[in-house]
Amino acid sequence: SEPNIYVKGKVGNKHVLAMIDSGSCVSLLSVKFWEKLGAPPLFLYQGEIRTANSDNINIKGVFKTQIVLGNSSWDCEFIVANIVADCLLGNSFLAPNMCEISYSDCVLKVGNREIPFFNRKVKPKACPVLISGSVKIPARSEAIVSGKLRTRQKNNDVVGIINPCEPVKDLLVLR
Repeated sequence: SEPNIYVKGKVGNKHVLAMIDSGSCVSLLSVKFWEKLGAPPLFLYQGEIRTANSDNINIKGVFKTQIVLGNSSWDCEFIVANIVADCLLGNSFLAPNMCEISYSDCVLKVGNREIPFFNRKVKPKACPVLISGSVKIPARSEAIVSGKLRTRQKNNDVVGIINPCEPVKDLLVLR
C-alpha cells in the first residue's frame, strides 16, 4: 500500500505532522495533541463520524483555530477525537482551500502555495546534487556549500556538508 502523505505544519504553538486524507469529510486532531495545545475549549459536535470500515469514532468536541503550512496560515475547524495521527486534514480543509495533491511534484498545493510532502517512513537516500558554483575540497576535509537536489520536488534547496568519498575518485557525499 502507498505510504500516508504528511505535511509539516503548526497548530496553535505546536509543530505537527498533518496527514492528508482526501477520503475524510472532516479534519481531525487527536485528543493527545489537543491536550498538548492546553486543551482549549471545545464546542459540541452534532453528528457522528465513522472510519472507512464503519467503526464509530469517539468525538470529544470541535474547535476552530489556524493551521500554519509553510509560511501561510488558514482557518480550520478541527474535530477532536481518539485517532492515531496527531492531525488529519480532510475535505473540510482541502476543498474550500482549493487544495491539490501533486504526486509528481511531491507537494500539497494550497491556493498558490506549495507545501512539500514529508514521509516519516522514507529513509534518506542518495541523489544527485547540483552545486551552486565551483568548489575545491581537499581530501579528508569538509566544506559547507549550497546546491539543489536533482529531484522532481520543487522545494529542494539544500545546505549540507560534502565529503570526498575514498577510495572512489570523483565521488562526494552530502550529509
